Amino acid sequence: MGILTLECFIRLNQANEQDDIAHESVKKKFKSDSDSNSQPYKRVDYWLELAKCYRSITNYDDVRGIFCQISSLKSLTLKAIEEESHSDFLSALNSYVTALEEYPL
Repeated sequence: MGILTLECFIRLNQANEQDDIAHESVKKKFKSDSDSNSQPYKRVDYWLELAKCYRSITNYDDVRGIFCQISSLKSLTLKAIEEESHSDFLSALNSYVTALEEYPL
């Protein structure tokens, strides 16, 4: 139930953002800079929470689908997700650690 709620919330937010963009030329929006700068991070947080939910029920196809939408995702991260989906947790951990060492946050 929580996953469905989160998916609906994300879709509604995306639809609202698209509506806002479509109406932006007609109507000026007054937002503070801090609000507009934090918007992309809020969207990412929602997707990460959704990925965590899918991961908790071992639905790795959807986890992979969520992370494949990230253009800067490294192949090492996808490899780690794949290893985790096959219950090879030690290899997955090693791949995640290697990815963080090669591409620090």
